[in-house]
Amino acid sequence: MKTVIQLFAFFVVATAAQADWPQYLGPGRNAVAPTARLARSWPEGGPRIRWSFSLGRGFGGASVHGSEVFVLDRIAERSDVLRCIDLKTGTEKWNYTYDARGRHPHPGSRAVPTVDEDHIWAVGPFGHFHCISRKTHVPVWRYQLLEKFAAEEPQWGVSQSPLIYRDMVIVAPQGNKGGVVAFDKKTGDLRWASRKLTGVPCYVSPMRVRIGGVDQIVMISASDRDDESVRGEVVAFDPANGDVLWSYRDFNTFVNMAPPAVVGDGRLFLTNASTGGHWDPISVMLEVKRKGHGFVTKELYRTGEAAGKMHPPVVHDGYLYFNAIRRPKGMCCVSLEGKVMWDEAPDFYLGAFVLADDLILIQDGKSGDLCLIDPSPDGYKELARTRLFPDRTGNSWAPLALSNGKLLIRDGKRMVCVDLENPN
Repeated sequence: MKTVIQLFAFFVVATAAQADWPQYLGPGRNAVAPTARLARSWPEGGPRIRWSFSLGRGFGGASVHGSEVFVLDRIAERSDVLRCIDLKTGTEKWNYTYDARGRHPHPGSRAVPTVDEDHIWAVGPFGHFHCISRKTHVPVWRYQLLEKFAAEEPQWGVSQSPLIYRDMVIVAPQGNKGGVVAFDKKTGDLRWASRKLTGVPCYVSPMRVRIGGVDQIVMISASDRDDESVRGEVVAFDPANGDVLWSYRDFNTFVNMAPPAVVGDGRLFLTNASTGGHWDPISVMLEVKRKGHGFVTKELYRTGEAAGKMHPPVVHDGYLYFNAIRRPKGMCCVSLEGKVMWDEAPDFYLGAFVLADDLILIQDGKSGDLCLIDPSPDGYKELARTRLFPDRTGNSWAPLALSNGKLLIRDGKRMVCVDLENPN
C-alpha cells in the first residue's frame, strides 16, 4: 500500500510539473504542451478571457509554475521589471525592478524567465542576469553578462532565456571570455565557460538535446552579413565541462532567432530567413551521429522553399509546421524529408504557436488574433479564430505559454489569460 501511495504521489507531481510552463517553449523547450486538453471549438465571440494585465512594450513571453505567472516587463528606457502575477485572478502579487537604462530598435523586453519551486532566472535586454528568490522576491545572485564575459551587445538587445540542466543554469553571453556559460543555479558560482563562438552574437537561446545517449547543449551563432569570412556555427557543448562535442559551419545565416527543432534520431531542423548576405530563406536538416569517441555531422538536405524566422517549427506526426518567410508568405507544412506539403495558408507574420492535444494554437503577429488549427499534411484546416486585443498594435511576436488549459498571450500593450480547456 505504501508503494502504491508513493507511485500515485509521484504521478500527481509529475503530471503537475508537465502542466506547468516553466521556461521558454514549455516543459520540453519545444513549444509542446504534453498534457493539455483543449476544446475543439469555441463559442460565438471566442473563448473566455479570464483577465487582462497591462504591460510595457516588449516581446517577452510568460512562464508558469503552479498558480503563478512570471514575465519580464520593461519601463521604457529606464528599467526592467520581473512581475509575478496570480494565474487565477490576474492580480500582481509582487515585482522586482532594477535599473537598466537604454533603448534598442523594437524596444522592450526580449526573453522568457525560467522558474522552479524556489527561484526565477531572467536575463534582461541589456544583459542583466538575475536569480530571484520566490520566497523573498529579491536577488540571490546576479551578473552583468556583457561585462563579465566581454560580450558585444547585439543590435536588437540581449535575448537569452535561461536553460536549467540538473543543478546548473545555462545562458549564452556570446563573449570573448565565454560563448556559452553554466552557473550553479542556487549559488551563482561559475561552473564552466565555453570557448568563444565563431561569428557574431545573435538572438538564439541554448537548447538541450540528447544524441547517441549523450546530453548536449546546442547553440547557434550568426555569420557577419558584411564579411563572408566571418561565419557562425551550430555547435554542441558537453554540459559537464563546456568542451566542444561537434560543430557545423555551413548554415551561414546572419540574424538567427529560432533555435533548432529536435526531430529525433539525431536530427536537428535548422531554419532561418537570412542567408548568404540576403534576406533569403533557408532550412537545413542536420544529422548528428556518434563516431568512435566523438560525433560527426551530415547535411541530409537544404531547401530555400520554406523557412521560419523567429520561432522554431513544431513537429507533429512526422511533419513540421511553421510560419514561412518566403513568397508566398504563410503557414506551411513540410515533411521530414523536406517536401512542402502545403503553403496555401494565412500569413501569421512571425506569430508564435503551440502544439497541444493534436491541435496548433497560433497568434497572428500583426493583428494579435488567435487561431485554432487542425494540423494535417492534407492541407490547412482552421477550426476557429478570435480577436483578443481591440487595438492592432502589431509586432505580437512573444512566445506563448499554456498551463492547465490557460493560454498566456500578449500584444504590445497587455497580456491576457484565455481559457481553452476542454470541459469534458
